[in-house]
Amino acid sequence: MDLNNQKSCGRLASFFDAGTFTEMGACMKKKTTDELSAVVCGYGSLKGRLVFAFSQESQRMSGAFDALHAQKIEMLFDAAVKSGAPWWAFSTASAR
Repeated sequence: MDLNNQKSCGRLASFFDAGTFTEMGACMKKKTTDELSAVVCGYGSLKGRLVFAFSQESQRMSGAFDALHAQKIEMLFDAAVKSGAPWWAFSTASAR
């Protein structure tokens, strides 16, 4: 895992109750390259309640939003809607 994704994972892990964060789509990569997405998605407990969240990193791909990025967030939204759980977004400044 690269440094930017570590920052996003750390941001999400500290948002949720200790030890409850589970990343979604961690192995999803672009079809044309081996590059990972600029977003980390996952779920965990917040004060004992299931919550979904994603974190975007402007340092990766200059904050560009691509198809893989959208697919991961869509997967997160679908899971949140199916479970009736809320979702939260973290975004760094200057994302495009």
